[in-house]
Amino acid sequence: MQGGVVGKAVFKLDNDSNVLVDLSAWAVKVPAPKSRDMLNSDTFDGSSSHSTTPGLRDGQEFTVDFLYHLTPFNHLKAVDALDNTSLTYEAGPEGGAAGKPKLTGECYLKSFNTDSGVGNIVTMSATFIQTGAQTWGVF
Repeated sequence: MQGGVVGKAVFKLDNDSNVLVDLSAWAVKVPAPKSRDMLNSDTFDGSSSHSTTPGLRDGQEFTVDFLYHLTPFNHLKAVDALDNTSLTYEAGPEGGAAGKPKLTGECYLKSFNTDSGVGNIVTMSATFIQTGAQTWGVF
């Protein structure tokens, strides 16, 4: 099978100074969601089929999983203190080399937590909610 890309994803999130910080070294799962609401627009016209109308774009929730480390933990803790402030992010499924695709947008940090257990690797996750337009481009 050709065309697969293994483990090169990039995730950057800005800080309180609006500077993108690369958290890729600790990220183990980086989704790049882009969606559109699809609205039911059925009418009483006697049709035997459903009708759908495209709605608003983006605004989706996504979760980034990390290996626990103080660098991403302290970064997320700091942006968590920025109540009601949207954050710029970049997510690149093939890494950050020139010409590789990236999804850029604004989001809010909804939650982040750590997960540790006896004999397990300590992990953490952060859940974000997109706001405004999310745009595919290239690095």
